[in-house]
Amino acid sequence: MNKWLTKSIELANNQSYYDFLEDIYPFKPFDKRWINPKYKDQLEKHFRNKNNNELLKVMLKCMPPNTEINKKEGLRAGIKDARLGFFKLYKKKDPKNFDKILDLNSKTVNEICSRMYNKGLEKMFESMTKPKESSRTIGPDFKNWIEKGNLGLQPVNLNAFRNSDENAILSGGDEEMIRHAKELGFDRNSDKGVDFLARFNGKYIIGEAKYLTTYGGTQDKSVKDAFLTFENIHPNFINIAILDGVCYIPANGKKSQYQMIMRNKNENIMSAFLLKDFLYKI
Repeated sequence: MNKWLTKSIELANNQSYYDFLEDIYPFKPFDKRWINPKYKDQLEKHFRNKNNNELLKVMLKCMPPNTEINKKEGLRAGIKDARLGFFKLYKKKDPKNFDKILDLNSKTVNEICSRMYNKGLEKMFESMTKPKESSRTIGPDFKNWIEKGNLGLQPVNLNAFRNSDENAILSGGDEEMIRHAKELGFDRNSDKGVDFLARFNGKYIIGEAKYLTTYGGTQDKSVKDAFLTFENIHPNFINIAILDGVCYIPANGKKSQYQMIMRNKNENIMSAFLLKDFLYKI
């Protein structure tokens, strides 16, 4: 097993591990989402009068990308229903014909609205104003932690990174990093970005950072995404996956995150807390 993975598993099964993680991925409780009173009145009116088409239209109007209606962010859907995605997309792509689409699909619209009526008005508002989930807001945290110099260097912009042979950490967006990596010869079929690009002792280090808060669904997919970097081998690059969270807790199921890691146990998989040591030992 890769020594950095061994150290990460040992660290993660230490009782203070999650206290450590707060330094990188601080918990951020969120308030309920704000709803514009004007649109709340409209929603209540159409709900009570059972104006299905109008209720659905106003509800979709309150959701992203129309964030100007509800300050910095839109609202969630009034009910969990996969079919809402179709109407939301169509409204965005072809607003002029949206009324026609609602009429042509009246059975589906009626079913969605009936579910909301059965749920009740207050439950609908509660669903729409539900706060953000903390696990969905941790994306920038890793980069913010690096920007504070926690890896021993202050990250630099692309121009400074290009015009020096010194040890350096690139400060930039995911897409900018993968574009520059490709310019340096890193071959990757996907245009999906990366979270980390650095140069130490003449070697480029490239990888993705993931914080896994639970099992299943998008969290399992995040582990697989982090491992995509290992599919591209280049002599000037060292590929890494920077993982933290529940993925290091031993579990037996073939599809468990721990077993996903074990199937890649010889790769450079490590906690963010070991990244500095790793870089300076290259």
